[in-house]
Amino acid sequence: MQINNQAVSSQVNTHEKPLELKKGEIYRATIKERKSRDEATLQIRGREVQVKFDAKAPTQDRVTVQVAGESEGKIQVRTIAEAPRNTSAAPQTERTNTDQALRSLGVSNPSQQLRQAAQMVLDKGVPLTRESVQDLRAFVEKEKGTVQQRLNTVQAVANKRLEVTTNHLRSVHEALHGRPLNEVLTNIAKDLDPNFRITREQSGARSGIEDRPQVERRPSESRPVQERPVSDQVRQVREAVQREPNVQRAIEQVRSEVVNNPRVDREVARQVDRAVDEARALQQSGREGAARERMVQALQTAERDITRTEGRNEPRQTVDPRVVESRPQSEQRVPENRPAQERPVSDQVRQVREAIQREPNVQRAIEQVRSEVVNNPRVDREVARQVDRAVDEARALQQSGREGAARERMVQALQTAEREIARTEARSETRPPTDPRVVENRSQSEQRVPENRPTQERPVSDQVRQVREAVQREPNVQRAIEQVRSEVVNNPRVDREVARQVDRAVDEARTLQQSGQQRVAQDRLVQSLLQVERTLTQTQPLVQNSQAPLQNQQEQQVVKPTEALKQMKSTVQKEGDFQKATSELRNQIEQAPFERPTKELITKSLEEATRLQDQGRELAARQQLMQSFTAVEPQVARLDQAIQPEMQQYSINEAFQTQQLTSKDLIVQTITEKLAKAQADFKSLQREITRNLDNIQRLTEAFKSQAPKQVKPLLETTIKRLDNAILKSEMMLLTDMKTEKRLMQASSQLAEAKKLLNRGNYQEANRIVQEIKTMIEKLEFKPSDTKVKHFIMKEEQNLQSRPPSQQLLQQFDDLSRRPTTQDFSARQAFELVRGLGLNRDSEVAQMLATGRQGDGEPNQNMKNALMQLMKMEEEQGRVSQQTNQALANITGQQLLSKSDTNSNLQSMFFNLPFLLEDEVRDLQVFVNSRNEGEKVDWENCNLYFLIETKKLGEVGILVTATDGSLSLTIKNDQPHFKERIEPLAELCRENLKEVGYNIASLNFTKLTAVQKPDSETKEDQEHQEKMTPTFTEKGFDFKI
Repeated sequence: MQINNQAVSSQVNTHEKPLELKKGEIYRATIKERKSRDEATLQIRGREVQVKFDAKAPTQDRVTVQVAGESEGKIQVRTIAEAPRNTSAAPQTERTNTDQALRSLGVSNPSQQLRQAAQMVLDKGVPLTRESVQDLRAFVEKEKGTVQQRLNTVQAVANKRLEVTTNHLRSVHEALHGRPLNEVLTNIAKDLDPNFRITREQSGARSGIEDRPQVERRPSESRPVQERPVSDQVRQVREAVQREPNVQRAIEQVRSEVVNNPRVDREVARQVDRAVDEARALQQSGREGAARERMVQALQTAERDITRTEGRNEPRQTVDPRVVESRPQSEQRVPENRPAQERPVSDQVRQVREAIQREPNVQRAIEQVRSEVVNNPRVDREVARQVDRAVDEARALQQSGREGAARERMVQALQTAEREIARTEARSETRPPTDPRVVENRSQSEQRVPENRPTQERPVSDQVRQVREAVQREPNVQRAIEQVRSEVVNNPRVDREVARQVDRAVDEARTLQQSGQQRVAQDRLVQSLLQVERTLTQTQPLVQNSQAPLQNQQEQQVVKPTEALKQMKSTVQKEGDFQKATSELRNQIEQAPFERPTKELITKSLEEATRLQDQGRELAARQQLMQSFTAVEPQVARLDQAIQPEMQQYSINEAFQTQQLTSKDLIVQTITEKLAKAQADFKSLQREITRNLDNIQRLTEAFKSQAPKQVKPLLETTIKRLDNAILKSEMMLLTDMKTEKRLMQASSQLAEAKKLLNRGNYQEANRIVQEIKTMIEKLEFKPSDTKVKHFIMKEEQNLQSRPPSQQLLQQFDDLSRRPTTQDFSARQAFELVRGLGLNRDSEVAQMLATGRQGDGEPNQNMKNALMQLMKMEEEQGRVSQQTNQALANITGQQLLSKSDTNSNLQSMFFNLPFLLEDEVRDLQVFVNSRNEGEKVDWENCNLYFLIETKKLGEVGILVTATDGSLSLTIKNDQPHFKERIEPLAELCRENLKEVGYNIASLNFTKLTAVQKPDSETKEDQEHQEKMTPTFTEKGFDFKI
């Protein structure tokens, strides 16, 4: 039976629920007013309740009562015991009263531990029932841990006014006294994946080589990569893949270090590449274990093949030195490449054609043709272009579902290419000279400079153009970057200033490529080379013919798109010979920096004008051309303008599309929408805050000393709006660290302005408001690359349907890495707590109450992953004890951080996994503060951090905030600890100042307190209770 009583609270709170009293519950109460012989007003848990006693009302004010039911709108109670007025007899009477309460609930002979626990519960106003007493009895007598630990757990439950149940007691006990959460999660991860390992990442923007464990880098530091056998490199990659917890990073490592390694045999590389594609498909379907196993098998096979090849090659190096000296130097330089180079090109094309006829996967066949024929330097460029066009057509057919037609199109193109190459080879075959001296001279001269002479004779602009075309065709951005650097940046014939510009573009492209934006990197290279090509086209006529007229030089310059269009108009208007005009127009169209549709439109118009000229209608032909120039003017004018927001959005879309996602289109659409929404939200916030601050400023100037009454509500609304933006909006998940810090500064400074107004210092308050207004107006929304990448990964995880085990491993990996991979800010700290699942229940309830999904994904967290894993284990008939422990630990943290509306104090406890030197450690966080409407008073609170390290042992950091000023006390028992840590602590001062805190004091002390006599200890405790009353709650033991 449940009785809802609309009690009158002594502390008015709009969020409080009506007091629910259930039949059979026992409470400690205080009689506030006696209304008749058997009626009175009781105060229970801070609420005033009208009751009717079953007999005469007690004479004492403090009583223990049991709810008997409800009659005539009043709650009926029965007196269990009364507290005496004589304080000297209080302990004995309290014990007697507790025994009476327990007897009334069916426990006739309670143990000392049960009596203590029941008294703790009743003293805090928590009700006892028959069920709760049985749960309490089982816990204090049978639960693991010492008696003192069990009683501490009961005290913590009572302090938080939690209902006494087995689940609550065990969860809180696990959080306070159980195995560390990091240890439990690590063991679960090892059970799920024996190869699971978390290593520290220095930065999200660094290269993949730097991200790998140091164990892999040591061999490369001691011995150059080129000197190591290829089999050793493959073995090291295989071992790294077995250790790497993130399958996506393992795939990228295999592709970069094996598939794209020029020292690996091409046939072996192709086999590994196919295995990598299969592994990616398995990973995207959620089978990450199978994906890793597929790559390991492929690398083992490759390692054996390469080892056999190296074994055959080694004896050749021990031949007589005289024989070695007599060989051409080129043979000694490239022993591995010679067999491939000696084969006729037609044979290579034939083998590729036969391979794609056998290949079941059309996508792999397309990639094979592109890599082995289109990008083969020995294939004639015109033939390669024809095959490339056929590959594009095949890709379009494959994407439309016509895979058979796509394969047939490539086979036809390769057959044609094979015939043309065979004819070319037949024409170029000549009988080699038989004189050994001629052979020797020929081998030395031809191998020394096989292609250098023609390259040197070609104009530099042609070389750059060829490099640009090669970059556009090259699927591997890394190889494209190296080609640009070697053939343009390091080319002595290229002007040094131009080379420096290209070098800068190459560095930018490398950064984009390392951050996963492959297509943007390639576009950056192409744009740079196109600009260089235009520059060289302008300067070459001056070098080649210094006597050429200035007019001819200007005609050959490639200028802005609008100026190029003006030159075309001028040619049509001024050139009297129409045949010559059309010839010049064709050259101008070819060199003009127009988009392809614009060029095609002008070219089509030129062909129509030529047809009109052939009919004798020259005037109509010129009019036709001028009309086409007028039609393309808007498109050409847009090319001259700065990059518009649409272009920025296009670049963002391109960057997102390079991510290897399962549902790429949906991801791109989602991210684009959320980025646009975040930018709009930021602008809206900026306008709202600026408008509020402007109103505050005007009201302050108008009312002056009376301003606090007028301004305070608006100022509090503004501060709350800023705080919500920092902690709850998605724009803070995307923007850079600098913007977030500035918003935090604005919030703290506005809180300071509020204090100044309350003290009557309206002039200083107005000055602060003006400064904040100016700063807010200058803020710009700048998405951070690291945060955007993390956001993409999160969206990908939301769309992927992965097994619970993989979800848990991913969540554990993300939680542990988060502080090391991102700029750790207030929002990131909140996301860490969210990721553990401590906000899960409230977010799910909020989502259900509002009927929509709020910011973020409440289901993507560690608690949810553990619940899914437990559900899977239950279906399989086994539930892991460790899964239960981890879930209980998180639930216990939630209970210990629960807001208590009946108390002026708010306490919280967090047990966070933290990556420290490639090992996950347990960071315990205790928070005590005033309760400000279910919020922590950040300017007046106490925080205690405790972490165990390998080198320093346990380290405790006590942070006391008083009116925005911080006092830091760092605790450790190591000798010379202060000298080692003080420089680092000083550095933290500056970081805290950036977000509005002022460091008042910095102290160092021992972690383990020295024992004192009882009298001194009692005095110290009384003094501490006066100084920091929030620490008197015994739920948390701060005296570690």
